Amino acid sequence: MPNFGLRAWVLLWLAACWVGPLRADEAALRIVTLGDSITRGVRPGVTVEQTFASLLQAELQKTGRPVEVINVGIGGERTDGALARLEKDVISKKPALVTVMYGTNDSYVDVDKTEPRLTVEQYRINLKAIIERLRAAKIQPVLMTEPRWGDKARKNGIGEHPNVSLERYVVACREVAKEMKLPLVDHFHEWTWRNISGFDVGTWTTDQCHLNPAGHKVVAAAILKTLRDEKLVGLVSPTQIRAIRADGKHNAFTAFRRFKGKLWLAFRAAKEHNSQDGDIVVLKSVDEGLSWQEAFTLNVVPDDRDPQFLVTDQRLFLYDAGMRGTELTTFLTYTDDGEKWSEPQAVYEPRFIVWKPIEHAGKFYSAAHKKDEASNGKGREVHLIESADGIQWKKISTIRAGSWESETTLFFSDDHVVTAFLRQKYGSPPAAILTSVPPYAEWTSRAPNVNHFSGHSVHTFAGTTYLLSRTMDSARKQAGSMIYTFAGGELTAYCQLPAGGDCAYLEAVRTLDGKQMLVSYYSSHEGKTNIYLANVPLQLVP
Repeated sequence: MPNFGLRAWVLLWLAACWVGPLRADEAALRIVTLGDSITRGVRPGVTVEQTFASLLQAELQKTGRPVEVINVGIGGERTDGALARLEKDVISKKPALVTVMYGTNDSYVDVDKTEPRLTVEQYRINLKAIIERLRAAKIQPVLMTEPRWGDKARKNGIGEHPNVSLERYVVACREVAKEMKLPLVDHFHEWTWRNISGFDVGTWTTDQCHLNPAGHKVVAAAILKTLRDEKLVGLVSPTQIRAIRADGKHNAFTAFRRFKGKLWLAFRAAKEHNSQDGDIVVLKSVDEGLSWQEAFTLNVVPDDRDPQFLVTDQRLFLYDAGMRGTELTTFLTYTDDGEKWSEPQAVYEPRFIVWKPIEHAGKFYSAAHKKDEASNGKGREVHLIESADGIQWKKISTIRAGSWESETTLFFSDDHVVTAFLRQKYGSPPAAILTSVPPYAEWTSRAPNVNHFSGHSVHTFAGTTYLLSRTMDSARKQAGSMIYTFAGGELTAYCQLPAGGDCAYLEAVRTLDGKQMLVSYYSSHEGKTNIYLANVPLQLVP
């Protein structure tokens, strides 16, 4: 770098089933970050703890496995310098993985010079040599392009903005990654896209070149995404799991929200999964889930099931898919104070389950799916419905119909595009992603990069969108519970919860400190079908 039914209040203590951090692997994961002063990171305004190497270590430790990230960045270094010290500073440390990020110094044209410090071809040759030597030592290389310079960077020796020269080296780095079949973290692409979108990436730097703490977060988050996408690191582990209802009943299908400073959790309690005796039990907690009180029981018809919460500042809505034999009606009750609940009333159309209602742009939306078991799935359909008050709902469009449509969860992006994550109960494909733009009359469908949705919910916390769903290993006929991140239209496995058998139907609430999510779900992996609450660290967000 150039030197720069109201029951009695019953206290349900959580003494049962406390679980600490999941057991760590015995062998620590060692990673080396190889690069120049951008990798080195420490400078006025940036501490060691704020560098992307330190952030990477802290985030990867959330997997429950010991992780050591060693930063060997050196200011002013080029690829030839990296090659010269590779054995001493990198290979000798016996890492499992090394990130390699060069180009800013190689490409720079100094004052009174007319050529870069190294040619593009020399840079390419050096990169390949670094990769080959790492592979020979059985070390996994991960190539990274350098972040682009800020627009206000001073011109180089030939009067050009330094990005003009740097971009040629970025292209070479991408070509080497493709040719040698390497994972690539393309920081330059991400920063260029942000710049084109109108964001000044110079604000992620101290001097239009070196990263400030915000820039280090951006770089660390991009590295983490690639490592997870490439399955080079493990999933995040929950820091704590506890059973909050384990009474021998079939307790299942959770709803979970924060309302008026308390946590509210609803679930169905019954004899069996499909028995006709379910009630909706509502618990509340005043101490962030450490203890729970039974607040309300909803018993409208013989089998009340699939509770759903919708929350506003003033009201907590509870939807109940009530079944009397083969008849189905969604009922609604609500409370404004957590004490008095309204009389249950039928909402929307008969045989439709109002599923995961949410608020967007001042209105309420939900996907409502029709339960029809008598026509081989052809009578099934799922509607996009809208409400101004959470009580009166009207149909906007049919999301999909005629092929075993089931639970469908909605996500609205900032530009008002709605994504529907649809479960197909039987047949193939068992999952679909559909999208629509205002006025939401037409839907486009595509296959997701995961094989199953059910009992799923979508939540956005601190800029990251998470999809929580049951998973299904068809070969082993095993179910599980997974949290994915959703970005760029793709789902990436983030955290797997201990679950099995009859399980999933997850919901989440962000903790008050903003660092974790509390996740409710049910599972029968311990024999009985219990309700669990897990603490899961949130993903690092720039």
